[in-house]
Amino acid sequence: MPKSELEPQSEIPLLAEEPPSLKSFCISSDWEGLYHALSSIDDRNSNKNDYFSEAVQREGFHQRTPLICACLEAPCKVLEMIVHVNPAAVMMADRSGSLPLHFVSCWRRDSDTATVLRLLLKRDASQLSAQNHLLQTPLHSVVEGKDWPDADTLRVLLPISPNRKTHVTKALLTFDQNGRLPLHIACRKGAPQYVIEALVQACPESCKLVEKHSLLLPVHLLRDHYVGQQATFINHLQQQRVKRQQQKQTHRPELQHSMVEITEKVRRYEFGNYCGTSNSQNPTKETISSDIKSQEDAFDTNSFVDDDTQTVTTNLYIPHLGHYDNQ
Repeated sequence: MPKSELEPQSEIPLLAEEPPSLKSFCISSDWEGLYHALSSIDDRNSNKNDYFSEAVQREGFHQRTPLICACLEAPCKVLEMIVHVNPAAVMMADRSGSLPLHFVSCWRRDSDTATVLRLLLKRDASQLSAQNHLLQTPLHSVVEGKDWPDADTLRVLLPISPNRKTHVTKALLTFDQNGRLPLHIACRKGAPQYVIEALVQACPESCKLVEKHSLLLPVHLLRDHYVGQQATFINHLQQQRVKRQQQKQTHRPELQHSMVEITEKVRRYEFGNYCGTSNSQNPTKETISSDIKSQEDAFDTNSFVDDDTQTVTTNLYIPHLGHYDNQ
């Protein structure tokens, strides 16, 4: 027997399984798993240093941190844990120069939005005037989003407190890459009244500044938006009227076919009476009346709504018998 088989086999030490990364939790939207992973670490846990460095690590094409990846969907308690692990993550921008505050202001619209904004601004109020590569502040982003922010969100971003007033005023007087203030964007898009009132009350000076490329004041932009909306609505009504007029003049093929058949029956009936001949194949007066009645019942195939009287009218023309009107 070989000597190697008599010697005891040395045990191969098993490597400790590495904990999932913060980014992997965010990619899979496993917010509960991320919360438990972060809440289980303490000063004696070796994972703390790993998570501390990973919280500010930018990855991928867009160079986004775990906080940016999670800030739009994760519950507030999860975001609070990420910020607690490394508060510097709040001020880490992605490739576009946008902070987590830009993302939340622009895209997040749920019941936790105001709470998440308070969490981020609690670390550093100067974020309010921070600009991305488009020279936009978070106050530009909040009116650029697809949906309008609610009143609670605006109260968080436009506070009256002295420690944030300076940053708010600076942001509301900052022109972006297209020469627009946040108020210009809101007026051009036809923002709700409460949004425009909040922006004006926070910085009345912005009402006197023109948009750089159009040289229009905010009030002019708001006027043009609603005038354009009214013109679009009137154009839509005109198109609908033209369409109804065209429908009045268009006969459906199946109706035309039915009318040809009735006309042929009338011709055969009148020819039989003229010749004084009786043929079982010739249509009778009762048959023709029944056909006309069926066309009357199916009047919707050749009906229209009169624009002035709003009444449904049918007008069936029967050759040799004249008009058969029904209103």
